[in-house]
Amino acid sequence: MTISIKIIVDLRRALSDDRALRRLHAKENDELQAHMEREVARTFIQIMPALAVIAIFAGALVSLESMAAAAATLVFLSVALLVVKLSYKIRLQGEIGDDVE
Repeated sequence: MTISIKIIVDLRRALSDDRALRRLHAKENDELQAHMEREVARTFIQIMPALAVIAIFAGALVSLESMAAAAATLVFLSVALLVVKLSYKIRLQGEIGDDVE
């Protein structure tokens, strides 16, 4: 984290005003929450292939139908993930386009 004049001014204002301090804590908490959510999502995406293999093999041990159900569920989740990623990319490109204009 780099220290800027804006951060110093915000901290100084927060130390002199209780409401500003609560706002600063809420903002930092929101940023931390967003960071943690991104890390959890990134970790889940990284371990998803291993979880897929385990789910399919566990389904195969039970029956052919459960293996097919596990595979179908994984395909559905993968497609849903691609749709979410695509929607975020489109939204981000829209925001970047708005900033340029």
